[in-house]
Amino acid sequence: MGIWLAAIVFSAIHLQFYGFIPRMLLGALFGYLYYYGNSLWYPVLGHFLNNGSAVVAVFIYQQNGLSVAEAMKQDGAGRFHLISVVLSAVITIFLLYKFYQITRQNGLNPQTENHEQKLD
Repeated sequence: MGIWLAAIVFSAIHLQFYGFIPRMLLGALFGYLYYYGNSLWYPVLGHFLNNGSAVVAVFIYQQNGLSVAEAMKQDGAGRFHLISVVLSAVITIFLLYKFYQITRQNGLNPQTENHEQKLD
């Protein structure tokens, strides 16, 4: 419950109505990375990669003489194709599952008894 409440607050702080749901899901992802990884560095890295990819995209647009608004208006430049969204979701789910398995094998899963021992 705490992860989802924090995700809602994370999204609301950005003050963008149309991006609320995707940003909330991203906040939940960061929360679960922290929860299962038992380290704040996993969500920090995830946030860095997310913001970094946006900065790189804007840089590439500017190198081609376009603003982000102009790039979005061009034919298909601003539209996500369904296959890209589905492929991204499948890869993300797969990587999260692998992350969950690795943390569980290393005893970092908060649902295991070893978690309390590792925190001491």
